[in-house]
Parts: sequence; C-alpha cells; structure tokens
Amino acid sequence: MLAAVLVAQALSAALLVLILSTTGQRLSAEFLPLALLGLGLGGVAGWCRFRMLHWRLGDAALAGALFTSGTLLCGLVACLGLRLGLPLADTALLAADSRLGIDVAAATHAVAARPWASAALFRAYDLSAMLCVAAVVWHLARGHRQGLWALFGTAMLAMQATAALSLLFPARGAAAMLGLETLQGAGLPHGAGTYALAAFERFYLGGELLVRPDDLEGIVCFPSFHTVMALLAAQGFAGTRLRWPATAWAALTIVSTVPMGGHYLTDILGGMAVWLACALAATRLCADAPAVPPRLAWTAPAAAAKGAVPCPTRPSPIAAPLPSSRIPTPARPR
Repeated sequence: MLAAVLVAQALSAALLVLILSTTGQRLSAEFLPLALLGLGLGGVAGWCRFRMLHWRLGDAALAGALFTSGTLLCGLVACLGLRLGLPLADTALLAADSRLGIDVAAATHAVAARPWASAALFRAYDLSAMLCVAAVVWHLARGHRQGLWALFGTAMLAMQATAALSLLFPARGAAAMLGLETLQGAGLPHGAGTYALAAFERFYLGGELLVRPDDLEGIVCFPSFHTVMALLAAQGFAGTRLRWPATAWAALTIVSTVPMGGHYLTDILGGMAVWLACALAATRLCADAPAVPPRLAWTAPAAAAKGAVPCPTRPSPIAAPLPSSRIPTPARPR
C-alpha cells in the first residue's frame, strides 16, 4: 500500500513539474515549511520503526507525512493546472445531467425554500473532512491496522486521481453556470456553490506567476471530492456500531454537494467512480499485509488475528513453572 501511495504522489509531482515548466508559474518560499513538516514526520516514522516502538506511533507519523505531501501536491496540481487553459467543461457536464433527467437548478431552489434542509446540508458539507479524519483516528485507536491503511490508502490515491482528472475537466460549477448565486442569503448560506469561484477565476484567467499557500482553494468541480470524502467516512466506519450514523451522514453529504458545493450530478457520479476504483485497489493491496509489522511478530497472535494489536511486551523468560523439588519415591518390589 505504501508503495502505491508513493508512486501516486511521485506521478503528481512529475505532473506538477510539467505544469510549472509549461505555464511559467513558480512556488513561493512559504511552501518550504510545509515540505519540511512532511519530511520531519517521515523521519519520525523511520525512527519509530528503527527503535521498534509501538506500531501506532510509527503509523501515525507516516500517515501525517503522506497526508502533508499528498494534500500539498493535490492542491498545487488542481490549482496551478488551471493555467493550462483547457476548455471549460460546464456545458458538457450540464448536458450530461440533462440526459440523466436531473435538473440541478430545481433541486437547489427546493433546498433554498426549506431553511431546515439548507442548514442540515451546510453542516454536513462543512464537516465532511473532519468525519474522514475521525474514521482514521478510530482505526488507529482501535488497533485495526489493515483497516487503517485500506482507508488511508483509498484517501491518498483518490486525492491524486481527483486532482489529475480535474485538469481535463475544468469547470466553474453549476451555481455560477446557472446563476444560482442569487439564492445566497435567500435560503442558502453566503458562498454556497461559489465559495471557490474567485480562486478559480484567478488561476484560470489571471497572470500572477508567484503562487503562495494562501492562494490554494478547493476548486475541483469534476470529480466531486466531497463525494469521495463522504464515501470514505462510510467506508471507515463500516462493520462498526457507528456504521448506520456514518452512512446516513455520508448520504447527507453527497446530497449537499449540489446546493452547497455547486456540483453537477455528473460530478457526484465521477467522485463515486474514483472512490470505488481507489477503494478496491487499496483493499486488495492491504489484504495480504500483516496485521503487525514483521519486527513485532512476537506480539500476541490472537490479538493480531482480530486486528486489535495490544501494546507489545517482551515474552517472559519463564516459559513453564519450575519443576517440583519433591523427589518421587521408587516403587517397592513385591
């Protein structure tokens, strides 16, 4: 799983270099602390492995390192790639919705007419990322190492796939395309559907070449990464007592992507396809992975088989009780 994530991030890095060389954009030195943070967490993960510390410590540091580099690459590729100036895909995405019989404008107006629905969908949309983090922490705390890396690997692969696909389908979104921004303050919260439009226009049409971390925004329209995050939350809590609340929240988040994120239905279907492909790949890659790192193979096998690995302790040198000091009396001949 680790190799697949590293390969995906290496491909994103190569794509970023190509974008920079083609468009003439350059990165500010303000990105350096973020890069050093990723490298530092990677070093901590290696040190934990070398010192044979508990696997939770090393895996948490490694996940932090990959998350830092992955989100940085995803944001840079998605935003800077807009400067390539590929044709906007809004017309094609709207036509695909029409063929599916979906009227995004009517659905958004229906939500705006119901303030309670608008408030619930806004909350689901806003907290979708936090629920994904909670699912990762849940697996880490419970000691489910295979589930942890299947979930985290899915997220990292989907992140890079979403950024790469967004380059081919740049879009302003349904809210800007259909003039739905007039519903902001009239049933929808301010910024609903257009919160990243200014950043999109700046990268797509602007001429500024120096890029700073504050310039990056979640501007991906197709495929919908909020849909991916919703399905990640459902995946993370599947098989637990929280599966039904997580599934309900995931469904609410997917519905919210239209009025709150300004997405087309086609964006949602694209996000589902990305999640499914990455989840299948990650699950397959983690299927044969040991529940415990090889250097901790002496940990209790029963706990490892259940996926719950306790804090490792060295086996006692006393393998069996001491023999009795009583000397048996030989049998007397008859």
